[in-house]
Amino acid sequence: MNLARIHDKYKTKKFWEQKIENHCQMTSNEELRMKNSALSK
Repeated sequence: MNLARIHDKYKTKKFWEQKIENHCQMTSNEELRMKNSALSK
């Protein structure tokens, strides 16, 4: 039981770390896209 909880905790942590990483990457891509946009020139 204890080992299952540790594994679940690790899986949950990795899941949210991946979500945060993806969000940061998408945000920086969006900022770069807006910076290079023809509308801002």
